[in-house]
Amino acid sequence: MHYATHSIAALLGTSLIALSAQAGQTANFRLLIDDGVTFDETIYVSSISADGTTVVGAEVRASEQFTPHVGFKWIHASGTYVELPERARGIFDVSGDGSVVVGTSHALIVNPGQQDRASLWTTNGLEEIGPLQSWAYAISDDGAKAVGYAWTGPDYEASVWENGVRTAVPQTLSHRSRALGISGDGGAIFGWYVRPGEQADHGSFLHYVGGQPIALELPVLDPRLNSVVRTRVNEANADGAVVVGTAVCKYDLMGSDGVLRPNREVSLGWIYRHGQGYELLGSFNDDNRISFERTDFESGFAISGDGNTVLGYDSESRSMIWTAVEGTRNFEDLLVDAYSIDLNGWTLSPTAMSADGSTVAGIATREADGVRTAFIVELPAVINVCTADMNDDFAGDLGDFGAVGAAFGSALGDVNYNERA
Repeated sequence: MHYATHSIAALLGTSLIALSAQAGQTANFRLLIDDGVTFDETIYVSSISADGTTVVGAEVRASEQFTPHVGFKWIHASGTYVELPERARGIFDVSGDGSVVVGTSHALIVNPGQQDRASLWTTNGLEEIGPLQSWAYAISDDGAKAVGYAWTGPDYEASVWENGVRTAVPQTLSHRSRALGISGDGGAIFGWYVRPGEQADHGSFLHYVGGQPIALELPVLDPRLNSVVRTRVNEANADGAVVVGTAVCKYDLMGSDGVLRPNREVSLGWIYRHGQGYELLGSFNDDNRISFERTDFESGFAISGDGNTVLGYDSESRSMIWTAVEGTRNFEDLLVDAYSIDLNGWTLSPTAMSADGSTVAGIATREADGVRTAFIVELPAVINVCTADMNDDFAGDLGDFGAVGAAFGSALGDVNYNERA
């Protein structure tokens, strides 16, 4: 599938989004527990619809042997909570309008090692789309394509389900692969594969429909790094031109005792723009003794449709938000300082973001007693005074017209493709 760039006229209506509040603007913070829904055991929140209306996740009931997950949909504007019927084993994603949920169901057979099945939950109930020993992890915004993997006999195979039919994601990288995500438009699929000759360490792939998979291998972007052990892609933007993820890297640590500890591992968040390459997200401690020991963006796991906003965590598991305009900020600090939200003793762990980047969902944990619930935050979209910036100079000028002209007529995969032009 090809993605044509916009015309030069698009410059007239293009702006950058900033996360700074202007006078009189407020953000809406809401907890599922406020709608009268409580959980006996722990929960997770896996996704939010592209339109920001519907949050999906599951309660994990360890006391139930074969169906420990009870899936749910939370339509937060109306306060509607819907428990998904029938045998959920994992709830992972939702279509753009919130009507189709994808995940894994429990097949009613004796052997628990072979019980999982890729499934959809719609207004008609449960639809098992995969064979035994198959898993579905993501769905396109229109609900037409689900991706995951299935056991094919010799190994697992990255798979796409469309109209109830499974096809393999073309692989030239390895015989063993798993698809973990899909772009909103369904044109790009990503996941991981086991490198030939290896058993555990794996690389990531990005496959554009109609083409061959691209191996996503973070290069050594900093001289203090010795090597990149493995690269994991976590999420793609609306058309798959921008992806984010985590890389496990090795570096040498000089301890406070003066002892050198070689090849210490650290996780670093990264962003990849098709045709432009990789960039490390955030920053890290830069003294000679403990460089990389504390990073402020260890993992990027959610991205807005335009690729300009990323959610992630730092090395101390604090939630962070990165934007192309303002860089990295602590997510909770942003809510408190910029929008004067009173978190009232709740710690937030965001896990998902709407396509326009204005609605964030995740898990809230009450510090006093450990109670967990789902939350959403709706942030007002604030237009930055710097408009139509196509070349990252934070100005709208003739250079941006040149950037659009250079990309004019190109398509995703072309050398001169610019996903913002």
